[in-house]
Amino acid sequence: MTIAEFLNGQDRAALHWEGAHLVLVMSAGTFWIAMLSLPVLFGQKITRSPNVPLSSLMFFMLTSVTCVALELWVVIHTRQGLYFLQNAWEFICTKPMAVLAVLLSVVGRYDTFADIIFTIILFKDAEHNGPITWFSIKDHKFWLPMPLHMISFYAVLIGVFICQALPGMILLISKKYLPMAFKFNEFQLLLAMTELELDETNINQ
Repeated sequence: MTIAEFLNGQDRAALHWEGAHLVLVMSAGTFWIAMLSLPVLFGQKITRSPNVPLSSLMFFMLTSVTCVALELWVVIHTRQGLYFLQNAWEFICTKPMAVLAVLLSVVGRYDTFADIIFTIILFKDAEHNGPITWFSIKDHKFWLPMPLHMISFYAVLIGVFICQALPGMILLISKKYLPMAFKFNEFQLLLAMTELELDETNINQ
């Protein structure tokens, strides 16, 4: 039974398929809400110097570890996923990227976290030192179309939340194009299991 078949309930004998889909939706939704709340929760703790509060890093790690744990819970309910976890050492040489999928999930989520924290730092710097509106290369000055902190804000808003989080949640909730939904929501282990399932199907053919 593949991950897509499991989440779509095609095997009625399978247990927890409805709960598994709900867990993934809640996991992804919780992560995106947690990232949206970073400016509210930690904005005041970030000063004009480019420091990252330890509490924000702990918050990120707690959120990420929870998401990975829920992802693992879903994986073990599939035949390929259970076999992979039971024989992970065998896959280190044959499919190293699949073994590193858990790490890649955390790295992908950290990229989102870092983008938002960097944007907050730029806003704090603009408050104290004024907005960054230009840069120079070899004494040649280049003007930005808008202040740098606003460019970073729109990049996060459009690039992360509108073009990644929103379609990712829609695809995950609707169970459409699940590999793309896994990718958008940084479920890299589920994406790796999907690839292994495809490889197995091609071999059997």
